Amino acid sequence: MAVSSKKLIKIKVDFEAGILTKSKIASKHKINRLTLYNLADKHEWQYGKNEQKINKITETKSLEVLIEKQVDRAAGTTDLFLSDIKAIRGIALAIAKEWSDSRKAGRIRIVDGKEEKIDGMSKDEADRIFAQTKIAKITMETLNIGYTAARKALGMDRDDDVEKARRIKTEEKQPLSNPTEGMTREEVQEEIKKLRNR
Repeated sequence: MAVSSKKLIKIKVDFEAGILTKSKIASKHKINRLTLYNLADKHEWQYGKNEQKINKITETKSLEVLIEKQVDRAAGTTDLFLSDIKAIRGIALAIAKEWSDSRKAGRIRIVDGKEEKIDGMSKDEADRIFAQTKIAKITMETLNIGYTAARKALGMDRDDDVEKARRIKTEEKQPLSNPTEGMTREEVQEEIKKLRNR
């Protein structure tokens, strides 16, 4: 059976990749297994010759895709957190403005038929604004806890990496220790003699 050069190249690639069994390679290219064996012998193909290279490339590509997906998820989580923070910030600023405006405007109360301007706000207004501020703060803390958990789940903040970096930074700042510290003069001289005799 004559095989075209284009088909021959495809068969060789599959054969040397070693990912499919020889039977599956033969079926894939619609040739007899004996024809496959004859082609391999004739052209000196080695079954699975490129398997390690292919596995390494596949592993690298898979890792790149995995990292890219993780980065996309992390960026999405960060973007969502930032938009939530922006919304909460807007609410907090609106509450602060309302509080400031009511402090500036003051109130008018009628005492004995006369209008009196009173600086400040009523207890009910103050309680309402305080409650809104508490809700904004609790919401912000809840978002922060959720965001911190998401970062940890996505591997954005690894405790062991942070600890390792902290330890390296600390080690860089510390001077080398004195190996003879705490030894008597005689012990130091004895250690020097041992080192010279080696």
